[in-house]
Amino acid sequence: MNKLFCIFAAVSVAVCSSFADMVTHEIEGEVKETCVAAVGLHPFLYSEATKGRENALASELRIYEDGTAVPYVIRRQMIRKQVERSCQHTLRITKVDEKDGLLIEAELPKTDRKDSRFSRLQINTPLTDFEQVVTVKVGDEVKATGAICDYSRYASFRRTEIPVSLPSSGTLRLAFARPVSEVEAAQFERTISENSSGVEAKSIRRAVQERPFRIDSIRVVETWNEFVFEPAPHWDLETIAEIVRNAETKTTTLDFETFGMPLSAVGINTKDENFSRTARVLVRRNGGWARIADGRIKVVNLPGKKEKALEISLGREVREPVMRIELDDGDNPPVLFEKLAVSCKIVPYDAAFIAKPGKKYELRIEQGADLPRYDQVVREYIAEVKDPVRLDYKVTAEFGVDGPTATWLVWNPIPTISLVVFVLLAVVCFWLFKSTGKN
Repeated sequence: MNKLFCIFAAVSVAVCSSFADMVTHEIEGEVKETCVAAVGLHPFLYSEATKGRENALASELRIYEDGTAVPYVIRRQMIRKQVERSCQHTLRITKVDEKDGLLIEAELPKTDRKDSRFSRLQINTPLTDFEQVVTVKVGDEVKATGAICDYSRYASFRRTEIPVSLPSSGTLRLAFARPVSEVEAAQFERTISENSSGVEAKSIRRAVQERPFRIDSIRVVETWNEFVFEPAPHWDLETIAEIVRNAETKTTTLDFETFGMPLSAVGINTKDENFSRTARVLVRRNGGWARIADGRIKVVNLPGKKEKALEISLGREVREPVMRIELDDGDNPPVLFEKLAVSCKIVPYDAAFIAKPGKKYELRIEQGADLPRYDQVVREYIAEVKDPVRLDYKVTAEFGVDGPTATWLVWNPIPTISLVVFVLLAVVCFWLFKSTGKN
């Protein structure tokens, strides 16, 4: 009997400890070739690491390839973004003719950029109070027709740029003329009406000075698309807090666990209106609380004045196991909070690693593990790849990757699994005990 009990106890402890000390998440998706892949470090992972340990997730995180640990790098999550770049080119004017209106020829510059285009034409003139219709040709082909004008004497409006789509080389021909048709006149009057208030368009047009049009220079704007990488948006997390109202100090405190997550700002959630409170953010230090940031939290919804500021910036990335928000209530009624009283902005990080086609990968949290040490050359290679293949994983069956609610309100499967295993082992041992008694 004693031997049987010892075996039962040893097996139970071993099995339950193995569940308690390691959490596994299967990484979903595959790569088509050997490359750098990345998975986001979901906020819930921080709560799976050893509670209260400094840099717990960085120390205890492991990535396994078919059961073998592989090097990885934790780095700030970046997103790829397409932006438009532009530069200006001043054209060399090669011909001017004033016989039939103003005709100008200029040479378009050659550009080395494959995907660039000349998207805007700028006419620079010192004149005010004018309107001109501009016909843009490359060779004999009409590329654009637009209007430039200035009504600064009567309204704050000036337009000297025309949208175009021009090739990267060739002879540009520009014809300038005053508006003569009803369509052209209506276009200018519509422009005036849309960009001025209380001014009659026809009166402005009649007062525009009749004089020769003068040009100082002509420019084309070259535009092209470029991909850049910038930090990914913050995670928004809402969580519960322990709320204490102190009548003596006339303050309200909200204590909440943050599990060492990298936070950039914290705030409160409330439907109350028309209040303003001095607020402080504090962290545990030497058995007490130390202030790390302060600000003002307020909501004003009154006739003629509307303001809302419920967030306090930390000014940097802060990783602490527990934090506190303290509000000075004074003699005001206390603020009423939502069930998830605190909101946090979490800086998103990735775990990047070299992935191979046809391999199965797992992300594990091994509680108590030491900070891993991997080959520097591999780490440097992984860190330099800006656009890794993104893979994903599920945190738990009830905790999705779209954003957590209260991290300690979510069902944690580990204790449940451990209890089930313990009960099963107890049943087996009881059966063995009965069998031994019969013999």
